[in-house]
Amino acid sequence: EIRPRDWSSDVCSSDLPSSLAGGDVAAAWVVRILDAVNRLDGATVDPLLARAASLYPPVVLLSEVLAPALADVGDRRHRGERSIAEEHLLSSCLRTLLGGLVRVHTRPDAPERLLLATLPGERHEFGLLGAALLAAHAGLASVYLGTDVPVADIIATARRRHSAVIVLAVTDTVDLPRTTRALRAIRAALEADVAVWIGGPAARDLSDTAGLAVQLVPSFEALAESLRATSVSLRSCRFKRNSA
Repeated sequence: EIRPRDWSSDVCSSDLPSSLAGGDVAAAWVVRILDAVNRLDGATVDPLLARAASLYPPVVLLSEVLAPALADVGDRRHRGERSIAEEHLLSSCLRTLLGGLVRVHTRPDAPERLLLATLPGERHEFGLLGAALLAAHAGLASVYLGTDVPVADIIATARRRHSAVIVLAVTDTVDLPRTTRALRAIRAALEADVAVWIGGPAARDLSDTAGLAVQLVPSFEALAESLRATSVSLRSCRFKRNSA
């Protein structure tokens, strides 16, 4: 297991809540990032994110540093304790960081068999960028369509690019019936051997996941494991074709 170097000396324990002062280094990075975000200090947020990214494996970075920071900012905005400016600042910094990490981790010869998108009306990109990073780390490349993609375009792209897996980030809990209809349309239009994975806060609220014939990916850790298995499977298939 890869463990990050203990950089606790870089984090002043007197600046942390008492619950974090005992050495939870990942949580300490979250505190430092949030402090800079609260000051709208993008010049400090960017290097803090970059430093954390250099210390942690992608799945730990996503699940223990970036996701908690973004969730905290979003929760405080919904409670009226922060403005949308802080949330947009952090989202922008995360987009820059993760986009750069995806480019660094993607191998030139990686098979482009994943399609990443969000459904119509879905404009939150963090989970999708996280999936792209984990895919690259697993040796896979992605066709990245981004947010708010029409269902017809998702289907057409999957066919044109011969996608093996479609990864959809679902965060909108307001209109789950529309999400269900979109998933049914995608599933019905594609071959059975094309996997459809869904993740994100709203994905957990889809009660008919099994009936939709899609795979629920409940966490970044679960996604990383599924991507590693997919990478091994695709490499094995490619080896068999080349050996035939």
